[in-house]
Amino acid sequence: MTDKAGLCGAGFIAKRRDIWNPEKKMNSATDNSGFTLVELILVIVIFAILVAVAVPKFINLMDTTVESNRCASAKGAINSALSVTYAAILLDDPTRGNWLEVVTIAELDDSMFVTGVVPVCPKHGTFSISHGQVICSIHN
Repeated sequence: MTDKAGLCGAGFIAKRRDIWNPEKKMNSATDNSGFTLVELILVIVIFAILVAVAVPKFINLMDTTVESNRCASAKGAINSALSVTYAAILLDDPTRGNWLEVVTIAELDDSMFVTGVVPVCPKHGTFSISHGQVICSIHN
């Protein structure tokens, strides 16, 4: 009852029983399974090098992301304040024109913001208005 490869039947099962036999004693002199100390140390060294390279890049990536998020938050606050300022300008003078050309960041009132001052980029970039959008000179 064996197939052409000889992988089924009583012979295969008998060979497999030797592997799973708990009474079979292992002879450490003839059993070469496992890793040597040199192989384990080599793996640890390679892992340490990978960690030494990856951790600083990951920390830098997190810092960059936090700065970008703070800048985006400041741009959103300025954009909202510009919309409110334009609405107030239109109430006073409805013929003043398109808000893309009318309102500048210099016209914003500090009291419009929670902190009491116009938000700034954490990397000291400058904000400008381009086509109705607030743009940072560093984070775009």
